[in-house]
Amino acid sequence: MNACLRVAAGSHRQGLASHEVDGFFAGKTTSLEGVGVDASTVVDCEGPAGSVVFLHPLVIHSSEKNLSDMYRRVFIPAYRAADAFPIYYGPHAAHNEPGAKLLRGAPAKTARSEGGEWRLPIAAAEFNSLYEIQEGSHVKGGRKSSTGYFAHEKK
Repeated sequence: MNACLRVAAGSHRQGLASHEVDGFFAGKTTSLEGVGVDASTVVDCEGPAGSVVFLHPLVIHSSEKNLSDMYRRVFIPAYRAADAFPIYYGPHAAHNEPGAKLLRGAPAKTARSEGGEWRLPIAAAEFNSLYEIQEGSHVKGGRKSSTGYFAHEKK
């Protein structure tokens, strides 16, 4: 079974939720209650194969573990202002930036920011994918696995 995406409707209005476990970036929230989201707001986003779902970047979302023998393919394009930059810009994210396309306006020379403090996504160990962090497999075995996907990886 390859379960559908589930979203907590309206959760994006609460702002950025903590994605930390034991003080390190885990790429996930640990519970709805832990981030102040009512479980009754969760809805399934079911659709036939090939369906497209658009989400606000702050909406709390999840899916159950893929129990099928098929890959769960996902394509995650990001649309952002020219003066918005990723908080994390290490090897995991940097491979995306050269391919970013400016749709209108001019390249920014400064970055805007809302007032306040923002937690940086510092992981317990190097990682190749968000899924490794969510599973915790990036801290097992003592070294990062090579996927061959990223240009910065040595073969």
